[in-house]
Amino acid sequence: MAIAVDDIQRHYVTIAEARRMQGLRIVLGAFTLPGPWHEACKGIFHVKGLAYTPVRSSNANASDLQIGMDGSQSELVEWTAQSSAPVVVWNDERPRSLWNDQLYHRIRHAAALFHEGIGGAAGRGRGRPAATINRSSVRH
Repeated sequence: MAIAVDDIQRHYVTIAEARRMQGLRIVLGAFTLPGPWHEACKGIFHVKGLAYTPVRSSNANASDLQIGMDGSQSELVEWTAQSSAPVVVWNDERPRSLWNDQLYHRIRHAAALFHEGIGGAAGRGRGRPAATINRSSVRH
């Protein structure tokens, strides 16, 4: 059995529908071509038990397979000020298209995706101190 590019198993709402909704919404694009960050984003939210509504990336009258051709993502650009996916939206907050915002910002209040002590970009620099060099062990 072959999988066609339009064999979608989930129900994706339109951008207009998503804009009227509350809760967690993720613009993923309704196509079966797996993108690494699309799949990782879905997996992380699944593992954390965060229910979300999947959202199309194209206009209501266009196919997501057009990937922005002929203005097919003008509704996405109007809502998010950019044309990439995934985009995470929580209630009435601004859409988040950067990975560290998607994983760390507001969603952490629902279920922490990172422990508070983890540093790095997502942890905003908190966590373990930077490694130090024991200068007495360095040969000159």
